[in-house]
Amino acid sequence: MGLDLQGVSPLNLEALQRNLQTQYFGVGDRLLYLSTVESTNTMAMQLAYERPEEGLVILTDSQTAGKGRRGRRWVDVPGCNVLMSILFRPLFPPHILVMITSLAVVDAIADICQVSATIKWPNDVLIEDHKVAGTLIETSHDSSGCMVAVAGIGVNVNGSIEELAKHSSTQVPLTAIATTLESACGHKVSREIFIARLLQDYRTTCCGYRDYETILSFDSRKMERSIGNTWLHYYSATRKFSNHWDC
Repeated sequence: MGLDLQGVSPLNLEALQRNLQTQYFGVGDRLLYLSTVESTNTMAMQLAYERPEEGLVILTDSQTAGKGRRGRRWVDVPGCNVLMSILFRPLFPPHILVMITSLAVVDAIADICQVSATIKWPNDVLIEDHKVAGTLIETSHDSSGCMVAVAGIGVNVNGSIEELAKHSSTQVPLTAIATTLESACGHKVSREIFIARLLQDYRTTCCGYRDYETILSFDSRKMERSIGNTWLHYYSATRKFSNHWDC
């Protein structure tokens, strides 16, 4: 049975493109939007074998089989969330991309909502111990053996957790463990502006690195230490974490 999107306000791509301040992610034909899709991560990985360029951004208003960590399902309210995947062909280890992605989400929340968020390893972003966003990094290799990575991001933007709970089968009350940006900051948040800022923060989140090309050419061990120090600042420790970037 198809998903009923009647009454859903779709993403305004013109508004998104007007607010984009990056020359890399989601620019031109690197931006793909579908009103509904099974999973943006699945689609991005499929496209990785057809399109050689990285920086491709896939957006949707709702997923019918959204992915969470360890096979869990990511539940969304159509038209209320940021649901996106970004295609990378990284020259650095995937766990660095995990940190970059979490930091970009935290920075975007601070920039747009003036709300402080923290990171719960490995892929949750929290506001006052309530989950507001999740990330999922998946990797593969193309026909030439080069690594392909997809960074999936889901953010509870507008609406209430009570509304989200109607779409969830979890046994734990979502009001006890989750929140939305609207609930946290007291007003609706433009998904288009949030996405634009998030893509910009991908360029600037790595401790002052100003563009993605610099990241690619930078020594990965030094990069890991620098990003790790920033990441730890936002890390919400719910269990002991091994500091891989200590010398």
